[in-house]
Amino acid sequence: MPWLSPEGTLELLLWCTVGMGLLVCALALFGALFQLRRDRLHRRRIQLHQAWEPLVANLLFEEQADLSSLEHLVGWERELFRLFLMRTKESLAGDEGRRLDIFYRGLGLDGDLHQRLHARSARQRALAALEVDAFLVEERYPDVLLLLNDPVPFVAHAAARTLARTQRLRFAEPVLQWVIAQDAYQQDRLLRLMESFGSLLPAWLEAYLQDVPENPQAWRLFALMVASTRQAESEPRILALLEYPHVEVQAAALRALAALGDPLAYGHVRPFAVAEAWVLRAQAARAMGILGGPTAIPALTDMMGDPIFEVRRNAAHALHDLGRPGLAALEAIVADFHGDRYARDLAMERLEWGEERGHP
Repeated sequence: MPWLSPEGTLELLLWCTVGMGLLVCALALFGALFQLRRDRLHRRRIQLHQAWEPLVANLLFEEQADLSSLEHLVGWERELFRLFLMRTKESLAGDEGRRLDIFYRGLGLDGDLHQRLHARSARQRALAALEVDAFLVEERYPDVLLLLNDPVPFVAHAAARTLARTQRLRFAEPVLQWVIAQDAYQQDRLLRLMESFGSLLPAWLEAYLQDVPENPQAWRLFALMVASTRQAESEPRILALLEYPHVEVQAAALRALAALGDPLAYGHVRPFAVAEAWVLRAQAARAMGILGGPTAIPALTDMMGDPIFEVRRNAAHALHDLGRPGLAALEAIVADFHGDRYARDLAMERLEWGEERGHP
């Protein structure tokens, strides 16, 4: 075949080289045009923000402004303006915040909110849910409630955040059920979201859970919330949870008692130093140093020989935090060359850690 001849091969290579060169040039041109467009949009975004900042400031603080430039916003500029107002609202409160709410509605920016809450784009749904929160669009709360079942996680998270920030306990149950449906590590992260309901949430949660006692994940969240908010009124319920037949619930209750810091609870915590589950022994070690003071030193010293590292570590931390008596116990463990070598190493490490940081 003629194209297999040396001349044909050379011609084929030449055309391939020309084709590759044209492809590279086309890609470079496309990249340049794409970057040029991005730079143009970025400059336009800066121009708009520079124009909107004094306009909104005059509206809020001088109560007068020329709004004619805002009447013809369409497309991405209208969406950008909504985001601008949402960020501005985060820094406002009182009369200025209420004026911005009125301004937002006056421009009709909430007119298509229902459609955006049900848009095909997950990003639009999430931003619309956050917009309901920012401007307190109460008539759209039922739509946001439906988004708790959204298949896209960040959309459901935005909906839960919006409902929690209303501080209306009628939304507490659906948000709680959504949190419980998440993985355990996610539940701990979402605890702060639940706290947005306000200081009445632990009392509501306790009353609610009395009607559904077989709900260990919810009781665990309740105990962690008490630990976070340090709500002393919930201590009787936390003490009762120590008898709950679920290790994670009991561990959360021990953590809550440590946070509440009531010395009278030491007698309830002390038996968990020899619990079968190492998680309970680890949490007990943390709580015993806080609640028992120097009287916990013998038990904590014994726990320094626990086969589980986390238990030994928490016992060492607890002894160190007790001050001079606890340090003396750690020094005694270090001086005992015939004792548990793992306990001795950990005690030595903890003492060195304290010296490096100037702790007594």
